[in-house]
Amino acid sequence: MTKERHISVLEDEALGECRSGTKSWSSLEEQRSFLKLAASRMLHFKTDAGVEASDVVHDAFIEANRCAPSYRGSGEPEWRAWLLKVLRTRVSRLRRQARRRVVPVEDCQGLTPADCGPSPSAAAIGRERARTLSQALLWLEPKDRELLGLKYEGGLDFDSIAASMGLPSAEAARKRHLRAVKRLRIILGPA
Repeated sequence: MTKERHISVLEDEALGECRSGTKSWSSLEEQRSFLKLAASRMLHFKTDAGVEASDVVHDAFIEANRCAPSYRGSGEPEWRAWLLKVLRTRVSRLRRQARRRVVPVEDCQGLTPADCGPSPSAAAIGRERARTLSQALLWLEPKDRELLGLKYEGGLDFDSIAASMGLPSAEAARKRHLRAVKRLRIILGPA
């Protein structure tokens, strides 16, 4: 039996297990790196702050394991596409949950409606800027996005960033930060 045929037989067995509901967690684990990369691309820097790609992948695995008997595909590409659909559904649910978060009434006591937030036009401008920035950030290397996230979202100093990213020094983190900001300015173009 050729190597390709052997792999195909193994894939067919795994897909059969999935349809029958006996697919093991380890067969899902084989797709972890692929799904983690996909999740990190689906999550937006600003709008999904605090949501880790690995958490979303784990939740998607649980959902995929639960829904495995409904899988009807017949090959590896269809298997990955089905897992991606499960992942996209999980990301969409997280975003809907985030939009539904309610501010407690106690937090707004003594405020008039005008004090409760920006004007509609200011809010629209802010959303547009956030969208533009998140799209521009997608063009950066993942390490540069991570560094900018740690600096601006996490509020970390360069010593902490260097330690968390495995960089040799705070100076290396500072220089990488400057290069990332410079690339981001080029991507965003003139203001």
